[in-house]
Amino acid sequence: MNAQPTRVVVAGLPRAGTTWVGQALGHTRGAVYVHEPDNHRHTAYALRAKRGLGAFPWLRKGDDAGEYGCLWDWAFEGAPARPRIDGVVKRLQSRAGEVDLDTAVTPGARASLLTRSVAAAARRPRNGSTGAQAVIVKTVQGSLALEWIAARQRARVVVVQRHPLNVISSWDEMGFHDLGEIPRDVAACYCARWGIEPTEPNGSVLARTAWRVGFHMSVLEEVLKANPDFIGVSHDELCLSPVNGLRQLAERCGLAWSEEAEAFVTSSNRPGYGYDVHRITAEQPNRWRERLTASQVDEAMRVLGAFPVGRCEAEAVR
Repeated sequence: MNAQPTRVVVAGLPRAGTTWVGQALGHTRGAVYVHEPDNHRHTAYALRAKRGLGAFPWLRKGDDAGEYGCLWDWAFEGAPARPRIDGVVKRLQSRAGEVDLDTAVTPGARASLLTRSVAAAARRPRNGSTGAQAVIVKTVQGSLALEWIAARQRARVVVVQRHPLNVISSWDEMGFHDLGEIPRDVAACYCARWGIEPTEPNGSVLARTAWRVGFHMSVLEEVLKANPDFIGVSHDELCLSPVNGLRQLAERCGLAWSEEAEAFVTSSNRPGYGYDVHRITAEQPNRWRERLTASQVDEAMRVLGAFPVGRCEAEAVR
């Protein structure tokens, strides 16, 4: 009987460096990399599986999540082929936009006829046998379900964190102002523990972005503290010594570092833009200082300061 492949889920916020870390681990010996199978904006089956769960499903160990569970089973079968219906999702994005896709998975919301039709037509894609020694699955929408994913899939969890002002400035640059609603009961549960109001500010786009970043990053910090076997890594620290840092991370995950992985990390250390993973790594830890004005930093920190993660960063920023 073949041994079960090593399973690793790489999680974090969008623009926190998760793709770079996930792809580096995906280049280790015998590994395959699976990119955001749970992203309902990209995958029709995710649009179906997340109906009623929201953009960021909130699940605890042992919860029955219906087809969302099947979605993660599919992901960890390794290198899933994209279903043909995904072409419909792309056309839907151009016709109705991402807000319509988000509405389609929001609890209690009435989805459009078009998104309901796509979700109804989507089916769990079939996987071919990969013979992989490891499967690396990357998610930026699974932050509220990491304990559930780890328990169901018996997966090792890597949480990639980045300086919150780097994430905020990158979201602003990329136009990531609305990535899906945080359910009210979820916000209320966490914010009650943190002693803050569970509502986003009514101010500028930057302030609302800072609120969302502060919320999700604080959730991830809380999850790491509650699960000592989860691995937390700093994107900013990895950028200071990328080859050594990612090699050590691979070893902690039980993955075999390879020449291919080293070549990937080395080749990615060059100028890049948008969604690609090419960046001058030494420049990344302090990118927010170039992207944000002093007044924007002050505004973002006023919002972040209410969150646990923001309180930790306040002195470093000043």
